[in-house]
Amino acid sequence: MAKDELALQTVGFLVEDAQLRIIKDAITSLEAWMLLKEYFVRDSSVGKVALVKNLSKLELSEDGDMRQHLVEFEALFEKMENVGCKMDEDMKAAFILASLPQSHESIVSLIQGRLDAFTTNFENEAVRRV
Repeated sequence: MAKDELALQTVGFLVEDAQLRIIKDAITSLEAWMLLKEYFVRDSSVGKVALVKNLSKLELSEDGDMRQHLVEFEALFEKMENVGCKMDEDMKAAFILASLPQSHESIVSLIQGRLDAFTTNFENEAVRRV
């Protein structure tokens, strides 16, 4: 088996099932990589706007899984960085706090007063405690 064929199979093995449709017609591993890059890294303002919309619409339900919620945020923050929009930690924290349900309002109010000192280390601590 050629190295490129093995690499292409490895790429196919590592992507999620829903992403296989993106690379199904790729003949080389480089082609598969470029197709994935084109799909996930959008340098256009349209891609940035869509990501900001996704960030602003993300909300934790009252009975939602906080860990999964934070993982979803981290994935969106990473995508933002991939398109050249690096957010500072305070802005990330603000998005997360704004997404929490009413039952978390006392925590949100407490943290809001000290947002300048708050970082996404909160995310790691929250995940650890869950």
